[in-house]
This record gives sequence, structure tokens and C-alpha cells, in this order.
Amino acid sequence: MMKASKGNFESGDLYGGGKRAHDDDDYGCNSSDAWERLEKEEAARMRDVVHSEFAKRRKIERQRESDLKEVYIPSTEYPIKEPKAKTIPNLAPQRREEMVRLISQALDANWLLFERPCETTEAASSLEWSIYRNAKTLTTYQHKTVAKVTEIKKLTKECEQYMFEQEPTASSSTSFVSAVTMVNS
Repeated sequence: MMKASKGNFESGDLYGGGKRAHDDDDYGCNSSDAWERLEKEEAARMRDVVHSEFAKRRKIERQRESDLKEVYIPSTEYPIKEPKAKTIPNLAPQRREEMVRLISQALDANWLLFERPCETTEAASSLEWSIYRNAKTLTTYQHKTVAKVTEIKKLTKECEQYMFEQEPTASSSTSFVSAVTMVNS
């Protein structure tokens, strides 16, 4: 039977630092432990990057909201219908006025050669309002507006008149129309 030696060993010397010294000493560390440690470090780094990016975006959103909350002064040259409407988020009334201006200029160029059915700003405002009501997102609104301007410019280039049809007023659209009247017209 062997007796245990009465040496002066500390558990740190005997077991390579013991349980708690594992993080400090990589002696005896296998590749899977190192791989796990690298994955944890990478995950922590990515988490910090994502948090910082979200913080930047929140800051930008707050700035954008404060810009949109500025006092709006309606334009007298290019008026828009219902400037306080919020059907499309993040669309400022100033941007809608800019679109009315673009449509109005395209109509002016088209109607130079023909008889004007109505005032160009009135027609442009009406066209913009119909696009605004039907669009759900900002990109859809911008795409449809630019498409309308392009359509008018194409007709101008071909020397054809853009046929603007006035929208029916609210009083005429809500009144009762009989089936006989609809068939006869």
C-alpha cells in the first residue's frame, strides 16, 4: 500500500490553475474550447454593433419626426387638397406641393397647343389628390406621380392633348341615380 506524499503542492500547481484559472491559462485547451470562446466573442461584438446601429436609426427617426412637425405654411401658387391628410406616412405636405408643381408644369407644356379645359394648377391638384388617395406607401405615391408626369410629357412630344376629366363633386356622387338614368346615358 502506498502512502500519499506529504508534498507542499497547491491545487493550482497540481491541476494547472484549477477550475477558476481556466480562463487565464490556455494550457491543455483543446480546439473546441477555443472555437466556442471565439464564437462568444464574435456574438458579443455583433450584438454591440446591432445595438449601436439601432440607436443611430432611432436618433435619425426622432430628427425626421421633428422636421415633419414643423409649421406648415400652405403654398398659394401650387395648392394641395387636404394638406393635413396622413394617408401616407412620412409624406410632408411640401413634397405633395412639389408633385403638384411638376404635374402643373407638364400640363402647361401640353396645353400650350390646345384649348385649356381648366386651370392647370386646379387640374394638377386634382390629379395629385387622386394619386395620393390611391397610394398606400411613399414609394408608390412617388412612382405613380412621376409616371403621370411622364405620360403627360409623352403626349406633349407626340402633339396630342392630355384629356383631363374633372372629378365629380361630392354632392353629385352621393346623390341617388336610378338604373333607368344610367342605362339611358
